[in-house]
Amino acid sequence: MKIRNMVSLLLLTSTNLFANEGSGIDFGEFKKLSKFEARIQEQMKSGPNFNKNYFVAFVPCGSSCQGNVFIEFETKKVITQLTTCDGMEYSVDSDVFIANPKMGEDHITMCPTKEYQLIGGQLVPKS
Repeated sequence: MKIRNMVSLLLLTSTNLFANEGSGIDFGEFKKLSKFEARIQEQMKSGPNFNKNYFVAFVPCGSSCQGNVFIEFETKKVITQLTTCDGMEYSVDSDVFIANPKMGEDHITMCPTKEYQLIGGQLVPKS
């Protein structure tokens, strides 16, 4: 009986490991994004997706753009937002975010390709 309860508790804990429920997102100076809080919370259930401890959430911003909201996962604090129009590239194992990446030599983007790096909790353009 005790083992079964422990297994149930472990399964419940692992299922909700990245649910991050119970506390709201700290939008700070990005208060206008708070209308997307439920959408962002749902996306964050999958766990960090950028630089091991950050989450990039998608919010609508029009037919030809993507709104990207950068959130420190543990504190749920929004650190910045960035709009792209031709997609983005990033990974959980990297501190580099590429806005509007070229998909080959002949690929034409609507917006310029720009690389950013996460340094000290700030997303800064790479030179």
